[in-house]
Amino acid sequence: MSTNKRNKTGFNFLKAFTENKESRNIILEDDDSLSKHTDVKRLEKELENMNEEITKIIQNLNYIICDRQLPYVNLIVERRKVNSTSRIILQGNNNTNYFIDDIIEQINENQIEPSHFIDILFAAGYKEIKESISSDKFSAQVSINRVFFECILLDMLLDISMFNSYSFLRDMPPEEKYLFSYKKYRYYNKKNLKCFYNYKKGNKDLYFSFAFSARTSENEIDIQEYISLWNDFIAFEYPSHVHKELSIEEQLKYHVDSGQISKVQIL
Repeated sequence: MSTNKRNKTGFNFLKAFTENKESRNIILEDDDSLSKHTDVKRLEKELENMNEEITKIIQNLNYIICDRQLPYVNLIVERRKVNSTSRIILQGNNNTNYFIDDIIEQINENQIEPSHFIDILFAAGYKEIKESISSDKFSAQVSINRVFFECILLDMLLDISMFNSYSFLRDMPPEEKYLFSYKKYRYYNKKNLKCFYNYKKGNKDLYFSFAFSARTSENEIDIQEYISLWNDFIAFEYPSHVHKELSIEEQLKYHVDSGQISKVQIL
């Protein structure tokens, strides 16, 4: 049994066994602006719970997928600070230009080029994805009813994990990752896939997660359908690429207590 204390407590114990993890940031606007639309403390608690939920989903996928391992994803809440792992911003309303200007300035100054950057607004009665009116730096703007907020975040995090499970995708340069993100949206249109959310077509390709098509309800994703969508897409767009899984010896090095199992003989 592991002697690492992190492995013995908390619902999130599974990730404590492995260093095979990806972290992504969600940037929140200041409390005063967000509090007009939602209980900020409640929101932060929901984001914590979301990490537990995505861990469970990825665990299930790792039981099913036999040719590679998905890394676990951890969502980190930041206050206005953008870095290379930032993928989502959450606005209180449409009129806080100083917040958007600050985000764009940080992106430019730090030369950050994420494969996608999503602008989320809480909007009662909506679950719509469209072009962002805030800036062309954003891949899309999501106007979402509060009740579907957790759904769409989980769907985005799941695709981040799935992407990073392929060896030939992980090492892509930023410009190719950027193109990959839009290839998924083009594939969605080409194959006329179903989608749990509404798309409002504009003048450019938008962000798309295959979980959008595999989601059957607010509380459920069809895991087998999700795997099939990814398999079909990879076969269609990257037929000559082959995933190379790490050897068992290399995978064991991801174990946080790898020193305790170093005497295991690898046959």
